[in-house]
Amino acid sequence: MRKSFSIKVASYKRPEYLKECLESILGQQTQFDSIEVFDNASGYHQSLIQELSFSGRVSFHINKVRASPNDLFHKMATSVNSHDYVCFFHDDDRLHPEFLKEVTCSIEQHPNCALYASNATVIDSVGIAKGKLLPINDQPLVMEKRHELGRYLADSFLPCPGIVYKTADFLIPAELTQTYGNYWDVVFYGEVAKSGGVFLDGRALFDYRRHDGQLSNHTKWIHEDMAWQYFESLCSSDMESLEAVKKKRRQELPKGGLTHGLKTRSDSFLSIGGAFAFGQFTSALGTIRPYS
Repeated sequence: MRKSFSIKVASYKRPEYLKECLESILGQQTQFDSIEVFDNASGYHQSLIQELSFSGRVSFHINKVRASPNDLFHKMATSVNSHDYVCFFHDDDRLHPEFLKEVTCSIEQHPNCALYASNATVIDSVGIAKGKLLPINDQPLVMEKRHELGRYLADSFLPCPGIVYKTADFLIPAELTQTYGNYWDVVFYGEVAKSGGVFLDGRALFDYRRHDGQLSNHTKWIHEDMAWQYFESLCSSDMESLEAVKKKRRQELPKGGLTHGLKTRSDSFLSIGGAFAFGQFTSALGTIRPYS
């Protein structure tokens, strides 16, 4: 039985990028069942919205007053969703034509995973490719155990816009944003992964755009320290992995903490997912649960 997919795009005052984004979504070899734009009071003229609706194939949810990034994501995440899988995307990024087709194949091959991530092509403000986001080969990586993910996250990250989540597996603690700050996204997909693990495709299946208009990120030391503690908690059942993460933590912190370690490896780690923190969305979804 075919699975159904929805994609929800966060948008704010970038009409030229949004058009490219939506064209890339509509141009998929395998089509999404639902395409929604959640606009944060950009003030677009109705004629532009009509144009970007592509004859009704894209629906718009428009804030009349600009909300915080937390509240915007809360609106996206808690909106009605009757589909099996969902992707939260950014208006300045673009999907490769084969993105959903390849994700669908990955789900068929690894149906028990809770989320499916992929590598990305870094592009500049005008769309010129600058190389792969993650310095990994094209082979897939499946992390079914929590210590495998914890050890991976101590060295790298998952490109947040390219993640497709099994919608039945959202269960995130209410204090996520407050506790982990701009590292909320790492903990988010770590918690979702507890339901079945992570599939990471080493191939670049979407374009991640770097440009001057990206939201800046502000990191507190306590959030860095809490992120490392979270990685260690993922590895608590495997002493080899736990010691490896602790060693990595000792190596990174003298250099400036997690910001120096993870952020500079991608040149913009926090901007990938931290722009759309969960906020009140998490309050109705329960508490952290252990891996089974």
